[in-house]
Amino acid sequence: MTTPIYKFLRRHDSSAPTVGKLYSGWYELGEFIKTCNSSYVDHAVEKHAERWAYGHSAISAAAYVVDPEFHAHEQEANEEVMEGFMDATEKVGILLEVRRRMVAEGSKYNEWQKRKKMIVMDPSEQDTYTFYPDYPTVKDAAVAGFCAQVTQQLGMYKTKKGIFAREWVMNAAESMPAHAWWDQNGSSVPELQAVARLVLAQPGSASICERINSEFAFVKDRRRNRLQHRRANMLVALFHNLRLMFRMKKLAYEEPAVAWTDVEKPDSGIQKYGVSHYSSPTVTVIAKPTRPPLPASDEQSDEGEL
Repeated sequence: MTTPIYKFLRRHDSSAPTVGKLYSGWYELGEFIKTCNSSYVDHAVEKHAERWAYGHSAISAAAYVVDPEFHAHEQEANEEVMEGFMDATEKVGILLEVRRRMVAEGSKYNEWQKRKKMIVMDPSEQDTYTFYPDYPTVKDAAVAGFCAQVTQQLGMYKTKKGIFAREWVMNAAESMPAHAWWDQNGSSVPELQAVARLVLAQPGSASICERINSEFAFVKDRRRNRLQHRRANMLVALFHNLRLMFRMKKLAYEEPAVAWTDVEKPDSGIQKYGVSHYSSPTVTVIAKPTRPPLPASDEQSDEGEL
């Protein structure tokens, strides 16, 4: 029972964008646990349901909808999935509208700068709404129009119309990250492409944050304990992104991605439960080298040296 749980955690313990595999992975893991012949299977099923209820989010549901691996799944029949997709779409629409206003209207930026200075001088003013710019909501015409276009374009994607009608385009998704696939093939549905790129580019766990915490410990050590937080942030960003850019400039660089789940073949005689059978790197155990025996005349002198 614990093997598929371990492999599921290892699959998402990475900086690779795996959020599109979370929803399906949780479901497949639960179905696998139900088939186990164990005395504590009921307790495991209950714990799985509790953990999934805690970890479920709108972004995982939205990523499940737009991940090309699960194109054939009938997500539209699942109320929970579609509600999460709509929530994520509304948030993306608000975010894009805020960015548009920030570029078009410099006053928004100036208001935030004034508010920042005010709070620095008097932190008690943080609860006030002075110099607090208005944010767009779902009721705004631009955000509502964006959400409506995403819904319409999702129908084109699910029914394989336009560029998605080409079989080789859909097959290409098997060998590249989902967000990169949308970069290349989503120009005909720009609003849906914006949602897919944002949600599918996220990692499925906080492992990368833990690694960045280790980089903070490297930059801000005991000898640099007076380093200000803002400067430490900048140094860690440089340290992390320069190493990332160095790897990306290599000729053999490949974008980190998670392989698709193997499809079960009824005639193969092998039962596969999705994420519990994903491919993992093989660990090679190297035996400790042994040196040949020394001649009888040299054994005593060698032991003395040791």
